Amino acid sequence: LAKRPSPIERDLVIRQMEEETNVSEEALQQLLTKKVGRQVQEERKYATIPSSEASNEQMPIYTENRQRKQNATNRAEKMLLHYLLNDGELFDRIYVELFDLFYHEEYQTVFIELAAFYEQYKTPDYHRFAESIANPSLRKIVLEAAMYDSNEEFAAQEIEDCIHYLRKEKVKGQIDEKQHEQNEALRSNNHTRAQELAREIIQLRKSLSAMEAVLR
Repeated sequence: LAKRPSPIERDLVIRQMEEETNVSEEALQQLLTKKVGRQVQEERKYATIPSSEASNEQMPIYTENRQRKQNATNRAEKMLLHYLLNDGELFDRIYVELFDLFYHEEYQTVFIELAAFYEQYKTPDYHRFAESIANPSLRKIVLEAAMYDSNEEFAAQEIEDCIHYLRKEKVKGQIDEKQHEQNEALRSNNHTRAQELAREIIQLRKSLSAMEAVLR
């Protein structure tokens, strides 16, 4: 009961317990108050434990690494979109060679809408493009990318870095998906499918290694 955040839910449960146990509502409220107090103290005590002593169940390093990866991917997508909004020729190149480059679905959706915009208006105009997008979340992505503080002096290098990074992340994502499918196949004793997926994973890892070798 102490873990129920809603006061209304707590009150309803206390009244039900009063009817079932014949213990007064006031006594139950006092017990609950003491329990909540102990719970808060325990949470505060645990929060002060150094990360090296924290429980493995918290997985602080994994969470931090995952968040760092998300932030890096978002930065790469935002930076690349910034250049695509301002360079029609670059957009044509990405559209032809790397159509599904973006990692997150919302960025890929913006990319598709930008293709339709360039088809109609031919020249960059992020103000008009943003106004043409009905979805507020997607419009926000466009405006944030348009305002991104890029270094025009190193634009070519930044663009190539973004492309290489996002291509690698796409392959890593495909490997994760294939490994998940492989585990499912093994659980269902579908060994033929599991072997097929193993071969696909090997090929994807070779592709990833080749990409990383180019950057060395």
